[in-house]
Formats: sequence, structure tokens, C-alpha cells
Amino acid sequence: MSESFVSCESLVKIYKLSGIEVQALQGLDFSVGRGELLGIVGASGSGKSTLMNILGGLDRPTAGSVRVGNYDLLKLSERALTRYRRSMVGFVWQQAARNLIPYLTAIENVEMPLTLAGRRKPRQQANRLLELVGLAERRHHHMEQLSGGEQQRVAIAVALAGDPELLLADEPTGELDNATAQTIFDVFRTLNASLAVTILIVTHDPAIARQVERVVSVRDGKLAAETIRRAAGAEDEAAHIDYQMLDSAGRMQIPKEYRERFNINHRVTLEPREDGLLIKPVPDENHGNRH
Repeated sequence: MSESFVSCESLVKIYKLSGIEVQALQGLDFSVGRGELLGIVGASGSGKSTLMNILGGLDRPTAGSVRVGNYDLLKLSERALTRYRRSMVGFVWQQAARNLIPYLTAIENVEMPLTLAGRRKPRQQANRLLELVGLAERRHHHMEQLSGGEQQRVAIAVALAGDPELLLADEPTGELDNATAQTIFDVFRTLNASLAVTILIVTHDPAIARQVERVVSVRDGKLAAETIRRAAGAEDEAAHIDYQMLDSAGRMQIPKEYRERFNINHRVTLEPREDGLLIKPVPDENHGNRH
């Protein structure tokens, strides 16, 4: 991996809902290299969107540390956090409308944040961004004249208007068909290669592994697993290597399917071997004492 650009250590986020504390992140450890294109997967309620909101400066962690570039997000004042969001982060949402103004054309939508930021030659820059996402010929169309996938590409161009170093995409293909979703993933890869922007894509779809070089899985508020895309074979075919992740305290989550298959409940034994460590369920555990 390249130099660390995003770094989270023992990250905790606790929400209070109707007087009940809900721990969305439970000591999560996480890092991303500068210029990386990364997928983050997890079931609903796993903590992946909470992580995204914290990295985007939309929410604050309860404890732990989180750094993006030279920013220590836990220590930023509200004003500094606002500057961070404006200068460092671009957002792409599942609903493209969250990024777009419906009565403006595509180029006017992209030009708007450039003008508000006082950028020079905003029309020229807006044209360049629309070319990057493959919509140069549709620049003068209004939103109702564009397909869902085209609107999402305009939204990506809007997200890039501030020259962010970090692009956060939350379920960007959730409302698109497979063919259109593939086009969006192709756009992200092009932008990652041409602009060297760090891109994090949050999704519930494990098929993201075919689109990016690395995928991390969040489960119960912790980083549970990692899948890395590797080149293999004479024809440079893609292969994937799956890893289970350990947190800073050495804890690992054993996937549910393995726990059920091998009858692993509350206790296991660890047997050191020359080539590794063997994890074995405790026989007749159900007859023992539970703590």
C-alpha cells in the first residue's frame, strides 16, 4: 500500500436513541493509502455509513483517533471541520438529486460550486469535469432529460468541483441497473487513475470486489475482513485473496458461516503449529458453564 492517507485507530461511535446507547463503531482500526480506490461493504447497521460520515466530517467520533491527510478530525473545531469538508472531501450519494439542482443544466450544476468558491474560469473547469465523466455532449441538458446514470455522473462531477483529495461515495449504484452501475464504476476507476484522488465506495454489494483493488468488510462496528485483488496467471487474470482482520488488541471476528459449520460458540482453543495457529471449538461446550 502507498503512504497512509486515512488512518483510524480504536474508533468508537456511540449514539443515544430513546435513552438507549447504540455503539455503531466498536474500536475500529482502518487505513487507506493515498490515491487508493477502495470498497467498503457491510450489512445494514454494520457501521460502514457511520465510518463514512466521520471521514467526511459530517459526524464526530466518540473516542479513538481519525486522521485524513494532515487533519486530526477529533481535534478540529466546528469551523475547522467545515473548512475540512469544503476543501478536502467530495460526496456522492445514492440519490443523485442530493448533489444536483433540478432546474439547472448539467454544466450549470457543475459550474455552481466553482462560482461560489470564487474559482477562475468556472465554465472552463466545469467543461473539463464533464468530459472526465463522459458527459461532454450532454452538458446543456436539464436533469429531467438525463437518465439516472447520467445524473449520477453529473453528481460525481459536482463532487469533484472543489478538487477534493478524498471522494466518498455512499451506495452510488444502489438505484441503477447492472449495466449502468458498471458505467459508474468505470468512471470512478478513470478518475482515480487520472486525478490520483482517493476514492472510498460504500456498498452492501460484495460484487464490488470485481471493481476495485481492495475491499474491507465492516461487521458489528469493527473491521472484519479484507479482500485484495491480485494479478495471477500468464494472462494476468484477476485473483482475490481473502483475509480476516485483527484489531489493535489482537481480536478477530470469525464469520458466522464458519461458527455454525464448526459449532463454534463462546469458547475455542488455540494450538500453535509450525506453520500457523489452529483454532478449534471446545467439545460439548453447551454442557459447560456460560459466562
